[in-house]
Amino acid sequence: MESYVNLLQSRADGGTQPELQLTLDTARQLSLALDQHLLQTKTNILDTLRTNSETYTSSISNASRAQQTISTLLAGVDDLQDTLGSNNSETSIYQRLSAAIQREHRIQHQLDGNRAVIDALKQLSIIRNNLHSLEAWLSKEETHMEAAKLLDEMEGNQMGGVLGERIRARLVLARAVLRDEVVERVVGMIGIGIGIENGTVRINAVDPAVFDCCRVLREEAAVQSAVAEHFISEFVRPLSQSPMSIAKPTTKAVSDPPLAPEYTVPLSDNNRGNTGSSPAALCDAILGALAFISEQIPQIPLWSSSEFLSDISRIVLERFLLRCIPENQNELSAFVDDVAPVLRNFERKLWQQTMGGSSSSSGGNGDSANASKDKMPISEALDQLPQLYTDHRHSVALSKTRELAEDSRFATYWMPEHEIHNIGAQEESGGRGICVFPQCAISQSMRALVELAQELLLDASLAEGSDILVCNVMVLYRVVFTSVHAAALLRVPALGWQFYLDCLYGAHHTAIMAQKNQNQNQNQNDCWSSCISAYVHTAQAHKLKLIDQFRLGIRPVDLTSILQSSSPSKDQQPTSPHHQHVKQAQSTLLQLSHALRPPATPPYVYAEALGGCFDAVCRSSVDSIMVLEDIGVEESQLLSQYCRDVLGISNQLVLDEKATAPYRELMSRVSAGASIDGCCGMEVEEERKGVVRLRQLADILEISRADIVARHRAGILDVFSADELVHLVRALFSDTPERSRDIELLKK
Repeated sequence: MESYVNLLQSRADGGTQPELQLTLDTARQLSLALDQHLLQTKTNILDTLRTNSETYTSSISNASRAQQTISTLLAGVDDLQDTLGSNNSETSIYQRLSAAIQREHRIQHQLDGNRAVIDALKQLSIIRNNLHSLEAWLSKEETHMEAAKLLDEMEGNQMGGVLGERIRARLVLARAVLRDEVVERVVGMIGIGIGIENGTVRINAVDPAVFDCCRVLREEAAVQSAVAEHFISEFVRPLSQSPMSIAKPTTKAVSDPPLAPEYTVPLSDNNRGNTGSSPAALCDAILGALAFISEQIPQIPLWSSSEFLSDISRIVLERFLLRCIPENQNELSAFVDDVAPVLRNFERKLWQQTMGGSSSSSGGNGDSANASKDKMPISEALDQLPQLYTDHRHSVALSKTRELAEDSRFATYWMPEHEIHNIGAQEESGGRGICVFPQCAISQSMRALVELAQELLLDASLAEGSDILVCNVMVLYRVVFTSVHAAALLRVPALGWQFYLDCLYGAHHTAIMAQKNQNQNQNQNDCWSSCISAYVHTAQAHKLKLIDQFRLGIRPVDLTSILQSSSPSKDQQPTSPHHQHVKQAQSTLLQLSHALRPPATPPYVYAEALGGCFDAVCRSSVDSIMVLEDIGVEESQLLSQYCRDVLGISNQLVLDEKATAPYRELMSRVSAGASIDGCCGMEVEEERKGVVRLRQLADILEISRADIVARHRAGILDVFSADELVHLVRALFSDTPERSRDIELLKK
């Protein structure tokens, strides 16, 4: 500080008087302030040291006293340990005290257990008495209310364990018995009977105590369900199934029992054997009976059960819709106009009672009305009536089709005249507007099938689905018929060829229906085309089967006996075996000819059938001759005559002018471009290969070897192969160099 003052002094020497004075004053003030601060700091330090010294002295004293206390405590513990002895000693005071405490705990536990047993025995005694009382009250109707109260009380206070389970089982049984008794008494209040002359609902004596008992048991739902089931099974269902007609119901009080109210539904037999009651009469009778029961016994809220009302609606719906779904468009229109409004009104009245009893009250419960509307079976069914009708029509149509296909009577329908259909000039340049099917005999089942298909196609209610349904019907008939009657169609040729005509007839009318119902739906057009092709294919395949079956039925010719016999003289009747074979073939073909002669089949089908079968006979004859290895001169003459006799059968199969005249007239009436199914022209069909082979074989058996070679080289014998001709030459002619030369020419 003094150096600082000297510094200020030295600076003041060079300055002015005022500046010097200021510097000295400042130094003095600073000096005084520093002195005061140092003095105060020293005082504080001394006070702090004094305080710390006192605190330390006090802590030392306390620690000394605590140490003395701990020493005393440790000494007491040692003394106590010496007094009690070692923990491992069985006779120590510590072990004896522990054993005494455990005995005290066991005694207390036993006392608690005994107290619980005593309480349980008291409770069991009370339950036992209550059970005896309950059984006694259950046996009497006048004490059912007391039994219900006691049962409700006992169910609230139950025991646990196995005994409790047994008691609960007895209580469940008692509740069931009491519930059944109450339900039986309530149901007994409503006497229902459906007789010949009337149906009645009688209210017997009503006991309010029964409903109080029901409320205590909380079994209102069970009672309501039982009464609903009783009403439906004894009144609604028998009344809906009764063939009687219902008159206007009446309500009156009868004297037995005294003043018992009764609701009567008079029945009459005016409508017996017909359709029963009208929808309006049955609906009014049911609504009246419900209102009568609700008025006489308001404790049974039948109207509040939507399930009960739905069951009634379903019975009415089953009676007037599901058991008599409209079969055609007229019935559907009549149902929509006459029956549907009555059913909707009946359902509306039922659900108005559920919503409050009137239409005005239902207006305030829009949400509830909408919720209930989802449960209305009648409205739901009527809204789906078009689809229901369509499904039913599908089911009935398919069932009817299967019935027609499985019919084994094979009844024949004789077409009275040719069928000529003008479907409009679809292709005017080709004249495709007219389709003709010639007069013939088809099966009644096929005729009925076509009528069914045409009816389905004209049903406007089926909309676009009619095309697919008709195709399904046609396909189902074809598949089922061929599966069920496959054996009979091959066993009886007349039936087989009738089925061939059925297939052509089905394809013909399917094509007409397809022409009339062409649309832009390619799937439906493909369905039509597939159905037509399937029928045509089935017809052609079945025709081949019939011809093969006929060929397999031809017995082979006994050529050995033919060759061994000599030719008969002019005065003798032909009795050789080959004449017997010709007669057999002739008889078989004439029988088939008689069965298929027009108008049973058109001339074309007749020619197809008889031509195919005759060709089979010719082929069999040719095959029998071609296997011979050696044929003599007389034998060749005999075999040639046999071939000509077989060929002569065809002259008896030719149709006369009278049989073909109607069909020739038909062709002259229609245009050249018309579609004539089953009669593809009246021209004489070219000879079949088997017939040609037999005719040429008859010549070969008679002509010379040189003529055989010449005809072969001219192409006249082209139905025979070179190997077959070589075989015949070797069998007919002796082995010479000329024969060998001719054989080489044939091989070339």
